[in-house]
Amino acid sequence: MRLSLILTLICYLATSSIAQNNDSLIVQLLTRHYVYKNLETNLYYITEKDSDIVKIKDLNYVVHLIHHSGSYLQVLDSQNNSYILDDEFKKIEKPHFYGLCGTVPHYTYRIVEQDNYFVITEDETFMDAYNETPAVAIDSIPKKGIKNIYFPNKTKEVSYSSNLFSGNYTDLYPNTILIEKGCKTGILNSDKTINYYKEVVGVNHLLKVKKNGLWGYYGITKKPKYKKLEPFHHTLARFELKNGKTGYIDTQGNEYYKR
Repeated sequence: MRLSLILTLICYLATSSIAQNNDSLIVQLLTRHYVYKNLETNLYYITEKDSDIVKIKDLNYVVHLIHHSGSYLQVLDSQNNSYILDDEFKKIEKPHFYGLCGTVPHYTYRIVEQDNYFVITEDETFMDAYNETPAVAIDSIPKKGIKNIYFPNKTKEVSYSSNLFSGNYTDLYPNTILIEKGCKTGILNSDKTINYYKEVVGVNHLLKVKKNGLWGYYGITKKPKYKKLEPFHHTLARFELKNGKTGYIDTQGNEYYKR
């Protein structure tokens, strides 16, 4: 049986799966274990560091949840069941999340009307608690043709701290601009282009988009293709295709099915 050791960036990149395309490279996991890939089956297994004892095998997907205190893995087994393991490889309901510092920047974004434009302003409201530095305009959008404009919370104002991005494994879009024109809703991209969809829904600061009756996640899935698409649980979101087949996507949009 042909085996390989897989190098991964799990110690540094929260959204990196253990699966890589390198042969004969070693990775140390959770200080005491190594991860291997069977190139014939494309399944993963984990052994103790100084022995060939297999602790767990036949994994479809593995990722290290580095944003949590302690060492935890999110895995899919060969039957595509998702669960969390602690460093003793025991299944747990919920990993313990480390505490966050409250002394961090807080931001408020607003959409205000000025003449023929919608102006987007940014105001830091914690470090500048006395508002000695006023809000600054960071963008402007011509009003022409716009039926409505708002943030993903469906209002023209959104506030959050930089802690929002701690402990998340996906890109977040809390202050992305949504624009309604006609019967469609558009997402304003950083290059000023707009992607239009039948529907855009904010889900845990992600943007769930609908087109032709199918769903996807903006910035993650290449296009809407799922009949059903659930919220992300750490690094995985469950889906159902039009044909009824189910599986999971990871934070890069890769799909995983029952073997």
